[in-house]
Amino acid sequence: MVNGKSTFKSLYSSAFTLILLVVFSNSAISQKTNFSGLWKVDSLKSNFGRFMSAVKLKIEQTTDTISIEPTMRTGQGDTHSFVTKLPLGKTMTETRGTTKSTISIEWSGQALVQKSRYQDDTHNSKYQATETWTLSPDSKTLTIDRVIEDDGDGGHGTSKAVYHR
Repeated sequence: MVNGKSTFKSLYSSAFTLILLVVFSNSAISQKTNFSGLWKVDSLKSNFGRFMSAVKLKIEQTTDTISIEPTMRTGQGDTHSFVTKLPLGKTMTETRGTTKSTISIEWSGQALVQKSRYQDDTHNSKYQATETWTLSPDSKTLTIDRVIEDDGDGGHGTSKAVYHR
């Protein structure tokens, strides 16, 4: 009888351990990456191509939204920043006169994918790009890979911006 109880306890212990493993690994997988923080560009690891990128990013993220405050540096050394608050998983559309813009940001696994489109019918110009945001395993490096389908002048290309906390 001792062998029967021992086998039962062993099976019960193994089953309990398996259940805990499944619960905790599903919990870890379902948690989304948090991009919140103050980020500074690493110019040596970035490849901007001929496209402009922020020199600093301030990101605040909740479960439903992400606020992005990029600081841009102009050719004269001036800085310019603005805040964009985006709902995660939804598309925002804005129309002003003949100008229409759409922007969406949604999850793709642990990465965020932002799609932007801008069109001005009066000046016959448009811009269309997709950015993929990823964090390094230690959460200290943010990489933004951008694919520009149309830069407004009929051009296209890619860029990579690398930021550190």
